[in-house]
Amino acid sequence: MIFGAIGSVIMIIILIAFGYLAAQFGWVSKGTPKFITKLIINITLPCTILYSFLNSFTADGLLSSGKFILAAFAGAFLAYLAGKAAARLAKIERRRRGVFTALFSFSNSVFIGFPVAMAIFGEEGMIFAIFYFLANTVSFNTLGYMEIAGDGAYIRSREAPGEPTGIAAEGGLYGDEKASFPQAETARSILKRVLQPPLFAIGGAIVLVLLGVRLPTFINATLSYAGGITSPLSLMFVGMILHRVGFKTLKFEKGLPLVMVGRFLIAPLIMLGLSFLLLRSDPFASQVFIVQMALPCMVTAVIYAEATGADSGYATRGMVLSTLLSFIILPVLVVLFGGI
Repeated sequence: MIFGAIGSVIMIIILIAFGYLAAQFGWVSKGTPKFITKLIINITLPCTILYSFLNSFTADGLLSSGKFILAAFAGAFLAYLAGKAAARLAKIERRRRGVFTALFSFSNSVFIGFPVAMAIFGEEGMIFAIFYFLANTVSFNTLGYMEIAGDGAYIRSREAPGEPTGIAAEGGLYGDEKASFPQAETARSILKRVLQPPLFAIGGAIVLVLLGVRLPTFINATLSYAGGITSPLSLMFVGMILHRVGFKTLKFEKGLPLVMVGRFLIAPLIMLGLSFLLLRSDPFASQVFIVQMALPCMVTAVIYAEATGADSGYATRGMVLSTLLSFIILPVLVVLFGGI
């Protein structure tokens, strides 16, 4: 089981390396970053969400799993509150506070969470991993996205109107493209950014599941094929960003050690406390949820940071460092919950 869990992390590192090498060899054109972010957010991620929900849940299963879904949502929300509190207590720079909160609060429940759940708990544990995926995905695509978009709005408000910021300010991801943004965003404009295709996909999927709708085989297959590229494409995009920021910047700068504490200690402890309150009669479900809360940062945080003009370099460093640290954390989780 240890090798299965570690293998999941190695796979992620290899895919990130593919993106890094593509950039190193000069295969990434000036329009590539913008294309990838739009493709993932508007097409492949919604397909992933729809396919996962429609093929993992039934109406009866969804309605009869209230306490599990409640525990998962409560864990994600309390981790979010802990992340916001940690950002203020640690006096994280305002321009990075939203990215910090998203990195601290939400785990990589798809790219690492599903393989780890299978490696440690087997098929029986996958249903609880999917419940956590539901809560984590909804929370990240609302609260997490709003936090990251808030960073982008703050950065732009500190610059001249129309002047690009972040990666765009430096000429794009590879120094050869321009971008411009409005000076500031209102609550209404941030809400408009939050109401993106992934959130509509979640809402639509829940409605379809509750109505018992079964999609035609060819549509289901289309969702599977289109959604199947989300994980590798996102990870290769992280590699491109890593090439942009450089390995020399891959260090535990201010806030990132606290992100690691949040991901690997505070978040699972939050779920442990909730388990005593909500899941005393279901220790197996509790174990799955605790492991899902103790995973590296969301890869999608890097995508959203790039798309909204937030600090995507900071998001990349947090995501990559937490993934590397999971080489140590995952074997510990296997020993604690699955045995060797």
